[in-house]
Amino acid sequence: MKKCGDCQACCVVFSVAEIINKPKWTPCVHQCKTGCAIYPQRPKACRDFVCYFLQDPQGYVDKETGKRFRFGRDDRPDRLGVIFSSQMVSGQRVIVAHETYPGASRKPRAKHVIRVLAGHCPVLVHNERGGSTIVGETADLTRVGGAIHTDHPAAGLTEHREW
Repeated sequence: MKKCGDCQACCVVFSVAEIINKPKWTPCVHQCKTGCAIYPQRPKACRDFVCYFLQDPQGYVDKETGKRFRFGRDDRPDRLGVIFSSQMVSGQRVIVAHETYPGASRKPRAKHVIRVLAGHCPVLVHNERGGSTIVGETADLTRVGGAIHTDHPAAGLTEHREW
């Protein structure tokens, strides 16, 4: 089972309105060298977040090479520059990717990981500038008000194209 180790990407990337009113892409005030200073009492949003890297998903095949894909050591969010999570939308799995710094999703390794994941389900990539891109085959997935919806095609997206 994978562990966070020194990675604290989720402590910077995500907003946490509950209790601490932390905005996106801002280090949490409770962040310390060992992780979270209030870990046992951390907000519900933090407790509920599940990093896809830590879930260590298996069964993905790189459709370009035919080889089986697994997250490697350098795919940890703080190293890759992208943090992934997974959610179900209208019965369809969607991988949500957040850049940990501007342009991270365009780096060769991050782009490769996104392409492999998108070969199996849509990947919604959020960048630090507030834009979003859907990569891969989609029904009508869109982002509206911070949540993904399937009933408003292209609303709230800056792009919708193949990666």
